[in-house]
Amino acid sequence: MMRSRVAQSVMLLFLIPSAVFARDLSEYPCTVFSYDVCFRLPTGTHANYSVPADFDVYTLSKGGASFATIYIGDAAQPSTSADAPVVKKTKYGTISIHAGDSSSSKGMVDIYIVPNAKDASTVHISADSAAADDEVLRELLSSFRPCVPIKAGGQKCPVNDVWSRELVQAIQ
Repeated sequence: MMRSRVAQSVMLLFLIPSAVFARDLSEYPCTVFSYDVCFRLPTGTHANYSVPADFDVYTLSKGGASFATIYIGDAAQPSTSADAPVVKKTKYGTISIHAGDSSSSKGMVDIYIVPNAKDASTVHISADSAAADDEVLRELLSSFRPCVPIKAGGQKCPVNDVWSRELVQAIQ
C-alpha cells in the first residue's frame, strides 16, 4: 500500500509541466563573458563562439540542435517582424522585443538590448522557441546582465535580475 502511494507521487512529479522547473539564473554567476554583457548557459547547453570581425557571435545549442544566436556588436540586424516591438526601458538600458508572427517566423523572437553605458555594444538575441523548450529559453534569458570594466582590470557584472524579468516575458 505504501509503495503504491510513493509510486503515484513519483509519477505525478513527472506529469508536472516543464515550465515549473525553469530556473531563474539571474542570481548565479555568468559562464559566458563579453566586454559589455554576460550570461549563464543553461544546463545541458553548449555555446560556439566566433569573432568574424569587430563583433562577437555565440551560437547556442542543446543536443546538437541550434536554438539561439547572440550577436554583440555595433551593427545588429534589424528585425523582420511586421508587428511593432514591445519596448521596455530599464535602469541599465532599453530592451526591444520582436515576436515572430508570420508562418515563416513562427516561434522566432528577436530581442535587442541597448545598454545605457557609453559606447556599449548592442546585444541581439535571436531565439527559436520551436527548436528548444521554453524552459531552456527562460533560463538563458533570465541570466543576461550588463557588465562594466573596473580600473583594476576585469569587469563587474551585477548578480541580480537586471534584465531577467523583461527578457523572460519575451517568450510568454
